[in-house]
Amino acid sequence: MNKFIVLEGPDGVGKTVQAKRLAISLREKGLDVVETREPTNLSPVGPLIRSLLATPMVHGLDWRAMSMLFSADRAWHVENIIQPALDTGQTVVCDRYYLSTAIYQTARLWVEATKSNANDAPSAFDLFRVAGEWIMEINQWCPVPDLTLILHSVHAVERLKARGAQSAYDSDSGLQAVVASLYQTPEHWLGGEAVVHINANGEQDEVAARVLRACGAALP
Repeated sequence: MNKFIVLEGPDGVGKTVQAKRLAISLREKGLDVVETREPTNLSPVGPLIRSLLATPMVHGLDWRAMSMLFSADRAWHVENIIQPALDTGQTVVCDRYYLSTAIYQTARLWVEATKSNANDAPSAFDLFRVAGEWIMEINQWCPVPDLTLILHSVHAVERLKARGAQSAYDSDSGLQAVVASLYQTPEHWLGGEAVVHINANGEQDEVAARVLRACGAALP
């Protein structure tokens, strides 16, 4: 079975842990699994993105520039890891993909819009029709996931505070609130892609069981 599974969600929902646990569970079921993430650590662009996110310098690049950096990293990722794995019958479990870029960069645009014109700023959902759809368009060549799992947790903010900011996005509570809101209804912009929302509250074992059940129910 060569399936492409993506885990998405706001920072602090436990997505990275659950991606690792899902990969382990699928291997225990006999599948050959490639576990990967975005931004990558291996492409010429991925480490640059990570270094930018770790400093306030990232605010000097507008949403279009950051979107194109993420898309460049994704181009390498698809060509060198995702597509070769799928072509050889492997299952790919990916921690973040193009939906993350669309949601986070739309949220950045909304934060900037409210700073400059708080009384008359468009809603984040209106801005997604401009920024998010443009981002999805420049990524339309990417392989579409067989399943996107979106994790939600009421504990995300407190987890971010407990672990400390790992990126400039983590420390922006306004941006994180918009991100969480946009992740509630991404089906509007995914053109019929298979999406399942996961309750990520509770112990890691409980969440892992929900993730695995969702995969079993959604994938033939």
